[in-house]
Amino acid sequence: MICPSCNQETEEGKFCTKCGQPLQQESTSNQADEPVEAVKSTNEPAYTEQINESVNAQFSQEQAAPTAETAGQTAQQQQPATTPYTMGDLGEAVKNASGGFGRFALNQLKSPGKARSLTEQSWVSGAITIVLTALLYTIILYITLNEISSSSPPFVESFLVPFLKFLLFFVISVAVIFGTGKLMGSQDNFFSTTAKTGGYLLPYTVLFLAVYLLAGIGLDFMIYVMFLAILAPILIIPTYVLMESLPREIDKVYALMVVYLIQLISGYYLFLRTFFVTIFESMMGSFPFF
Repeated sequence: MICPSCNQETEEGKFCTKCGQPLQQESTSNQADEPVEAVKSTNEPAYTEQINESVNAQFSQEQAAPTAETAGQTAQQQQPATTPYTMGDLGEAVKNASGGFGRFALNQLKSPGKARSLTEQSWVSGAITIVLTALLYTIILYITLNEISSSSPPFVESFLVPFLKFLLFFVISVAVIFGTGKLMGSQDNFFSTTAKTGGYLLPYTVLFLAVYLLAGIGLDFMIYVMFLAILAPILIIPTYVLMESLPREIDKVYALMVVYLIQLISGYYLFLRTFFVTIFESMMGSFPFF
């Protein structure tokens, strides 16, 4: 056999007869290498799969970090920037509100009975109608006082105070209708009640203005028609709203009696008294013996 150390021919044994080195090194190393080679060759697909999985996992981790960062940047870019409220935004809101009120007014003048189906979505238009009606009453009262008075009446007493009284009357009226309806099982909330009140009020407001203009051109008998427009927000409109909103099985007579009582009291002190007593006092004040 050949010695693995000196490459000389030697007799078989544990040690080389030439150099004295062990003869088992080659065989041992060969035996040790053979299993490794065998295992490597046997499990080569498994090793390859494990290597591929580790490479893919490392690649995914490297790709995940930029992706998360990119996603954060994208979300930050998509998040709307907070901008201050400008006069342009206010003008746009006023434009939308006026456009909605225009459609609301047109629909109610064409079909006043549709006010029964108004919801809280139309409460802004209903509130605008109430404010405009109070303003119209105030303007007509102020013009009348200026015509019958020998001197110009104070602005605060003849315009601002009546306007606030008329507005307060309508607020109380809506609150009374809403509260009574709730006690009797109505499903309307305060905003939908405001929308319905304004919807029913609009035709009577236009009637009031038309009657006043006709009376101004000499048709004095139209003054009596004006009482219909004046009594509408006190008695007629609450009846419309409650009759449509209360359940059918509930007797509405007592509910309307309570509403009429409250409406007449508030209407007298805040509405009728403001109209007629103010005009009467102004007329009496124009005579020297009063």
